[in-house]
Amino acid sequence: LLPTYGEQLGLKGKIVPNWEVNPTPTLIPAIESGWVKTIHSFGGEVGMENYIAHRPDIFFVGKDGTMRSNRAFGQMAGQYALDMFVGSTLQID
Repeated sequence: LLPTYGEQLGLKGKIVPNWEVNPTPTLIPAIESGWVKTIHSFGGEVGMENYIAHRPDIFFVGKDGTMRSNRAFGQMAGQYALDMFVGSTLQID
């Protein structure tokens, strides 16, 4: 969606540069086309180890090339996003 439709709308560099998501192969086109600056993962995806190790500029990896994750940070980011959604749609103060 981002490398295709988002490009047509001229949104590259303006929206969603930093992600809180598990790395999946479907993100590779968005990463390779420059839409994604960083991905902080709360878990891993089987089969993505080599790609993650070769992209330390995007993923948080250790010196050995393995991904570093932080489930507490992921949980906090998710709850904050949910609070923003509920607050903006239901206008709860």
